Amino acid sequence: MKVWGIGATWEKSMIKKFEEENAVAIGWEEKDAPALYGMMNEIEPGDLVYVKSFVIKGKKLSIKAVGEVVGNDFRQPYVFGENHGTIHVKWRENSFKHTESYMISSQEIRYNVYSHTLYREYNSQIIEKVLNY
Repeated sequence: MKVWGIGATWEKSMIKKFEEENAVAIGWEEKDAPALYGMMNEIEPGDLVYVKSFVIKGKKLSIKAVGEVVGNDFRQPYVFGENHGTIHVKWRENSFKHTESYMISSQEIRYNVYSHTLYREYNSQIIEKVLNY
């Protein structure tokens, strides 16, 4: 099982749509972000995805929802428009009802991926927060 962080802000917040559709997606078309779609290819059923936001100035990562991936064919069906790949998830019961926060240390911020659209999570403390969400 891998853990993935994904942002929910495109031109506007997509968090309500993520909740309603039991899915997540990135706000980029494949032709514009092939590396992100390469990462999406690595996401498998059983992996965990957490919807996050990150405030760079405050070094605060917020976990807003956690779901288990149930479908990894991110090209079908298109929930967010035909040019946006979709990962189908089953949200945990408390998702979208509260936010868990994690303060990123000065050491951790040196290798900052938290402002990225999508990334695999390797920080054991954040993984623990996701598992216990």
